[in-house]
Parts: sequence; C-alpha cells; structure tokens
Amino acid sequence: MLPREARLPGSAVRRVFAEGTRWHGEGVVLVWRPGGGRRGPRWAVVAARQLRTKPLRHRAKRRVRHALREHWPRSAGWDGVWIARPKALVLSYRQLRDEVGKLVEMVEAILGDEGER
Repeated sequence: MLPREARLPGSAVRRVFAEGTRWHGEGVVLVWRPGGGRRGPRWAVVAARQLRTKPLRHRAKRRVRHALREHWPRSAGWDGVWIARPKALVLSYRQLRDEVGKLVEMVEAILGDEGER
C-alpha cells in the first residue's frame, strides 16, 4: 500500500481524468496533471475494463502498486492515475517496473523543465 500522503482521493481522480495528459505503455496507462506545489506526487491505481474478474483486477493493481513503491518518494508534485492493463499480468516484474519508472521519469523531466523557466 502506498503511504497516505501518496494516495489520490476520489475527487482528484475524476479531475485527473478530465484534465490530465495520457501516456500509454505496454502494461500501464498513466493519466497525470501537475499537482500544484506539493512535495511529492499523489497516485491512484485502477484496473482497465478488459480485466473482467476481481482476482485479475486485484492482481494487476497489486503488481503496479508494487512497481510504484520503488519510485516513491520523488520531488515533483503531481497527480497521477495508473491504469493497469491486461498486459500488466504477463509482463515480467522487471519489465513492468522499468515501464513505470520510465513514465515517472518522463513526467518529472517535464515538470523539471517547467520549473527552470
């Protein structure tokens, strides 16, 4: 489980879906938006509709959450919703972790560039 300060509440999840930018990976989709001056990011993990049964949804979300733990804490303040896709169940953990890390680094590179202006 992510630390409490890292969890994104439901109202903010809806806002991220409405206003956020989507980046697609093989096993996950990241929808994110700048969070506005907080210390660290806030994240939520949801499952794609293609994961029809509860055990599959829970397993996919658990794998993504575990990969996210390795990338917490980070410096930039942003809100992100991670959508676990069916491929998250068949990718090796290392592949999933690397994909999540690449997406986190892309967001932080953009936020870092904006901060330097």
